[in-house]
Amino acid sequence: MRHVALVVVGAVALLSWVACERRDAPPGSTSAGTAAAPPAPSSPAIGEQVVELVVEGMHCATCPITVRTAARSVPGVVDVEVTMSPGRARVRYRPSETDSTRIAAAITDSGYPAHEVNK
Repeated sequence: MRHVALVVVGAVALLSWVACERRDAPPGSTSAGTAAAPPAPSSPAIGEQVVELVVEGMHCATCPITVRTAARSVPGVVDVEVTMSPGRARVRYRPSETDSTRIAAAITDSGYPAHEVNK
């Protein structure tokens, strides 16, 4: 019985991944609907900054997880909040260790083009 449950869970995960294929989405497409910007990460401590990034190409529930993981992989990133629609990420980081360009590059390298809101 457990084996069947694991197979079902694996199949659902595979289907979710297939549904999230970013290559099949037309350029510039976004998810339907609008939503508020992501909540700001907890208040920055002394010496920390918060940057808001536009993140393109998120289409399913696993996309923000990938974006969050990519941002957190950058040394100096303290906290990340991602919202799929309208495609934003707010990142709290220590500028003594990294900068917004490196964070955006890490997200872009994970398959989701990212840039600062004001750029």
